[in-house]
Amino acid sequence: MEKITEKEKKFHNFRFKFDTRKKLDKYYSITAKANEFFFHQINSNVKSLHMLDFGCGEGHNSIQLLKTNLTAKLFGIDISEVAIKNAKQKLLIADKFGTNIFLLVMNAEQIGFKGRQFYKIFGSAILHHLDLQNALSEINRLLLPNGEAIFLEPLGHNIFINLFRKLTPKLRSEDEHPLCEKDLLLFNKYFEQVDLKYFNLTTMFSLPFRNTFIFPKIFNFLDKIDSILFKFRFFQRNAWIVIINLSKPKELKTN
Repeated sequence: MEKITEKEKKFHNFRFKFDTRKKLDKYYSITAKANEFFFHQINSNVKSLHMLDFGCGEGHNSIQLLKTNLTAKLFGIDISEVAIKNAKQKLLIADKFGTNIFLLVMNAEQIGFKGRQFYKIFGSAILHHLDLQNALSEINRLLLPNGEAIFLEPLGHNIFINLFRKLTPKLRSEDEHPLCEKDLLLFNKYFEQVDLKYFNLTTMFSLPFRNTFIFPKIFNFLDKIDSILFKFRFFQRNAWIVIINLSKPKELKTN
């Protein structure tokens, strides 16, 4: 049987070569607020510090980060050779590819770096493609005691989003698994501090208006409703996106 990591590599090489997820861009118009919050988290207090772009893809987050923090020493890893090649080309075009960034083809479940060296580790829509325990073990191993890890991930409880996922299976890898409650609880095994912030529930109803002049007003109104609903666990678990902030890595027992 073909290994999951090999299947993921093939899927993402194909995806980045042919841009197969371009058609989904229209749906991500409502995730701007989540993306802004995510980038604010990874962009604070990072000058001259080691950072790891965990599953960097084509380097979007790295490029954005280097626009404001040119002295941060940044490493980006991804299992896809095509993604890393495209990321290097985009960094060259953006004139941000210098001695302070290193892009490597690497399996995020078996990272070839020594432990406790990164002040910040961050990734967008990467953990749900991995064996979560293996990935969290590596993040725990690599993160400095005073560091933090920030991830933006999709959740797997909303029945309408899950229906869309079932109707469009070719747009996602066979083994990806949007995070569920049991996955979120697992983070506590590896980190003393786990903070979760949820995005996009009723704001999904603004999608039909995305190309109209009333979209901002509708979105902002629904976003305010979401901020109230997310005070309750039932609505949190049905959000589309969660941003996970991890700190204080636990000392794990080794056999």
